[in-house]
Amino acid sequence: MSIKSWVGHLLRELKMYTQPRGEAGKRLIIFPCTEMASSSGMLWGSCLAVELRKLGWTVNIIPMQVGQSQRKRLLKWFKPDLGLMIKCRHKLNAPASYDLPIVFIIDDADYVDPNLRPKVEQSCRDSVAVVAGNKKVRDWCGQYNDNAHVVWVSHPAPPTPPTYDHQKRENRLVWAHAEPFNYPAELKFVNGLLEKLTAKRTDFIFRIHGVRDQAVADKFVKPYRDMGVKIEYQPFMPSYEAYLNSIREGAVGIHPVCLESAFSEGKSFGKILSYICAGVPVVTHDVLDHAIFFTNDVNGKTPMDEQGYADAIDDLFNDPAKRNRLAEQAYTDFLEKLTTESCARQVNEIIQKVM
Repeated sequence: MSIKSWVGHLLRELKMYTQPRGEAGKRLIIFPCTEMASSSGMLWGSCLAVELRKLGWTVNIIPMQVGQSQRKRLLKWFKPDLGLMIKCRHKLNAPASYDLPIVFIIDDADYVDPNLRPKVEQSCRDSVAVVAGNKKVRDWCGQYNDNAHVVWVSHPAPPTPPTYDHQKRENRLVWAHAEPFNYPAELKFVNGLLEKLTAKRTDFIFRIHGVRDQAVADKFVKPYRDMGVKIEYQPFMPSYEAYLNSIREGAVGIHPVCLESAFSEGKSFGKILSYICAGVPVVTHDVLDHAIFFTNDVNGKTPMDEQGYADAIDDLFNDPAKRNRLAEQAYTDFLEKLTTESCARQVNEIIQKVM
């Protein structure tokens, strides 16, 4: 480790000691797996902490960069009653490594990765409860922990509702993704729906998020660019707010769920939340827990194949008033079921039962 890194780690630890410790019986510690600015770190970390504090908990978040010895010193200082561990991708996120009860949070199908599966299994076994992002993940985790629950990934309610101004928005199709070209099944599906959509029209903009290699992206979009579709790239954005600002320019947001890819069975509402909070109507498959939240033509569009997606997108491009109506109803349903306040209440109930 370089001197600069060592100093950085030390400063992060020292800063933690300025935080309140709270009273015994009401202390929680969160072990993130990413930076707080990322969507996972923010939604399951800092945002959830804000709402849990409103419920009477003192919540401290361990910086992901600090080492094991630092973590043990921090745990000795804060004396938490329980830990919330967000996934086990971080090398130090292992419930058995810490002398306190852990609630393990997993909102992806990490168990399909053969390198992660043993650690996910053990994390489930070594935790007092598991919080899963959808029913499919909960059922898998339930093989190793009888106390597994579904809590949908959440988003803070914005200070003001989204602006429903689709009469003013360009026909921009947005594909929100962290690494779209690393998911072959989804890429094949999006290619198919674009073939069907461009058979109907080419007067739209296609914006892809998460582009890390422009040459790869250029090869994928070339047929559609040649037809006259305007193409826009957005890189992976560590800042969630910058990402959300980009989504707000969309007319339609797509969220394909291709279950022939095993990892897709872990999908919940992560990217969908950004669409909803940006006032963008969602087109997604009628599968997993999406089928519970969405009703076709009421708060979104739920086709099951490429032609269905193309028809749904074309319909929404042609009808800005419908886009406003679907987006507004999705936001109303979000306020009831998908806010971080709702998530915190559910997590609080689970904590109370295991304390």
